[in-house]
Amino acid sequence: SIPHITSREPLWDNPALRQEVDDGRHYLPGTMLGERETIVTSAIDARPEYLLRLPGSSWLPVLAGLGTAAFFLSLTVKAFVASAIGAIIALVSIFKWLWQSEPAPTNRLYDVGGGVKLPDHIVGRRSHSWWATVVLMLVDGTIFSCLLFAYFYFWTVSARWPPPPFDLPDGVTSIAAAIAWVASAGVFFVAHRWLRDSLGRGSLVALLIAATVLAWTALAFHFMALSDANVRPDQHAYGAVLYTMLAWQGLHVVLATLMGGYTAARALAGMIDAMRRNTFDNTQLMAYYTVAQGLVVLLAMHAPRMS
Repeated sequence: SIPHITSREPLWDNPALRQEVDDGRHYLPGTMLGERETIVTSAIDARPEYLLRLPGSSWLPVLAGLGTAAFFLSLTVKAFVASAIGAIIALVSIFKWLWQSEPAPTNRLYDVGGGVKLPDHIVGRRSHSWWATVVLMLVDGTIFSCLLFAYFYFWTVSARWPPPPFDLPDGVTSIAAAIAWVASAGVFFVAHRWLRDSLGRGSLVALLIAATVLAWTALAFHFMALSDANVRPDQHAYGAVLYTMLAWQGLHVVLATLMGGYTAARALAGMIDAMRRNTFDNTQLMAYYTVAQGLVVLLAMHAPRMS
C-alpha cells in the first residue's frame, strides 16, 4: 500500500510504518481494476486526487530509448540513414506505448483506503499530463530565451542592425505569417470549445489538419520574409541567429505535426471525447506555445524597425 506521509521523518515517528505498508493498511492496498495503478496527488500537500491507470510491462520504452540514442549518435558521425532508422524506431515505439495511455474512464469512484474514494480519470489543470506539458514548455522557453538573448546581444555590439548588406524582413510577408499563426491557434480554440459539446471525430480531425496546414504556412512565410531580405545564415551573426530561431521554430512545427497526427489517430479510433481529452489538451498546449514562440520570433525580426 501507499502510506500518507505527514512529516519529514515518518519512519522515526512511526517505526511500524514499514509493516503497515506491507499489511496493506494505507492507500491502494490492492488493484482496483486489475491493472497497474497508482495515486496522483496534489502538488503541495500530496492530497489524493485520482487513480492513474498505467500501461503494463513492455519493451517499447527500451526500444524508444535505443532508437533515440541511435538517432543522436548517428548524427554525430553523419550517418543519416542510420539516424533516420533510429528516429523511426523511437517514434513508432513511443506512439505505440502511448496508445495504452488514458484508457476509457469508468465514471466510478474507487475506495483506495482511508475512507478516500477517487475517480479513475481527470482532465484539465489537475491532470498530471497537463503539468508535464507545462514543465516541458518552461524548459523549452528557457532554450528559446537563450536564442533571443544572443540576437539582442549581437544587436547591442553592432554599429548597425541589421548590418549591411542585409535588409529588414518584408513587413507584408511577416504580417501574413502572423495571421497564419493566430489562425492556427484559433482553430485549436474552436476545436476545444466544440469538443466540450461532443464534436464528431471527423470534424475534430479536419480541424487538426487545418491547424497543422496553417502552422506550416506561417513557417513558410517566415522563411520567405528572411530570404527576400537577402539574409543568409553563413555571412553574419545576424543571419545565423535569425535562421537558428527559424530552425528552432520549424522543429516545433514538426513536433506539433506529430502530436496533431497522433491526436487525430486517437480521435478516429474513438479514443477522444468530451471527457477523455487529455491527449487533445496537451496537443493544444504545445500548439499554443508554438504559435506564441512564432509571434515572438516575428517581433524580434522587426524590432530594429521599431527602434
